[in-house]
Amino acid sequence: MKKAFFMLAMILPMVAFTSCSKDDKSEIPTTSEKKEWLDNNIVGTWKAVKLWNGISNIWVSTSWGWPDATFKFNADGTVEITDFNVDEGISDYKVIYEDYLTYIVINGYERMVVSLDKSEKSMTLFNYAQLKKVN
Repeated sequence: MKKAFFMLAMILPMVAFTSCSKDDKSEIPTTSEKKEWLDNNIVGTWKAVKLWNGISNIWVSTSWGWPDATFKFNADGTVEITDFNVDEGISDYKVIYEDYLTYIVINGYERMVVSLDKSEKSMTLFNYAQLKKVN
């Protein structure tokens, strides 16, 4: 019995601490990949699919209040926000990159890009909105 316990004690750590291979490619884009992708793809119309509810601190569907909220980013550095009373209207925007972080500055407020899905053409702006490009 002692021998079996000793063998188990020797084998268990080898199994428990074995990791997956390092050649698994990460799906999380780097800051330079975000910069390149946003510089080439931000111009166009983006539809809000979820919005941040600051009172409850949760993401909510746009169907709860702003089902038609859109952000039209123009090549001249302006964004036209419609059907979204938080920042509705035409404002200047710019994309900035600082210390591994990416921001879209809209109406003077920095909105950090916390996720970017290039295949889905969607992005999440911290405590603001999840947007999906429609054209």
